[in-house]
Amino acid sequence: MEAILEYRLVLAQGAWVTIWISLSIIPGAALGAVIFGAMRLSEAPAVRIPSIVLIELIRGPSALVLLFWVFYALPLIPGMPRFSPVAAAILVLTLDGAVYGAEIVRAG
Repeated sequence: MEAILEYRLVLAQGAWVTIWISLSIIPGAALGAVIFGAMRLSEAPAVRIPSIVLIELIRGPSALVLLFWVFYALPLIPGMPRFSPVAAAILVLTLDGAVYGAEIVRAG
């Protein structure tokens, strides 16, 4: 209990960052879920097949693995940007939420 009281300001700041990142992710994931879900349900193979590939590529590995790829491996490719830790987290978690939501949209 003493450790919590001693670090209460740091813990409060961490909680605020978590809430801020979560509120940043939710709108993009919801919009992406509807878009990817509609693409997955499309009759046109030129729309449906790329959406299936994208959904399966993002759903396959865990979010932590995708975070490592986006933050560490992606900048090694010439011409690719280096993301800040927060930007990488928002990008990966938004995409992760969107593809899992797309499967919910498709199933519904």
